[in-house]
Amino acid sequence: MRELNLDQLRTLVAIADLGGFSAAGRALHLAQPTISLHVSELESRIAEREREIKELEARMSAPGFYDDRTAADSVVSRHQTLMWEVGDLMHQWESLQGA
Repeated sequence: MRELNLDQLRTLVAIADLGGFSAAGRALHLAQPTISLHVSELESRIAEREREIKELEARMSAPGFYDDRTAADSVVSRHQTLMWEVGDLMHQWESLQGA
């Protein structure tokens, strides 16, 4: 999986700021397929990260993985925060697609 890049993030910000794919494409001088590709890559990367976090959480729950409960609690807390943020981003994204 490719890493995030600034072009993908610029595309997402333009879509959010301008209210749609077409307007973002015009502002960024990108064709519709390129805009769609950037969005698809971002969605894939977010889904991949979510899977990685869930796998980490599953490993953390294995007996003896963490002797230091404070460290484990810190990771779980960060995971919950990130999942809330991802959920919020996905909700905003879905709102933009419906607009």
